[in-house]
Amino acid sequence: MRRRLKKADFDALADGELGAACFEPLVPLIRAKPDRTKREVYRGLTPGQRALFMYHVYVDHAKRAPEQFYWWTAHYAVQPDAWAELIGGLRAFGADGFIALLEETKAALPFGKLESAALGDLADDAALSAAIDARYDRFRRIASDTAEAIGRRIRSAPLDFVEFEE
Repeated sequence: MRRRLKKADFDALADGELGAACFEPLVPLIRAKPDRTKREVYRGLTPGQRALFMYHVYVDHAKRAPEQFYWWTAHYAVQPDAWAELIGGLRAFGADGFIALLEETKAALPFGKLESAALGDLADDAALSAAIDARYDRFRRIASDTAEAIGRRIRSAPLDFVEFEE
């Protein structure tokens, strides 16, 4: 399932917008769907699309607020397969700084609370809130830089992501 685009539209998109444009058609296939359906969609993607999928599912949720960044990081951290896919996807895009930030953030999370992480945890724990806030600012910058890198990767291998229309 590659995004259908006219070559002129593809060329007109900024690098930072290209990944989102390629991910957008997947959203209705997964939004509010059972996990089984999401897994089927994921399995049908190319390796590059899988990397893009993991980036967007994580970043599009985590970028909303520090609490979301905390919760989504904990959510992935307690699922070894999902964490490995996220890290592998970032590695495919050369996002080593992003990987380092996620590993650092995971290490800063209270080990015993990972599985029960809740959005309200930051309000109840000033030290955890400070640790997450500092990393959240870096996360937002790194996520933006990674979106640019993703766009460059898509331009270097467009047929992994896009089907050009006439």
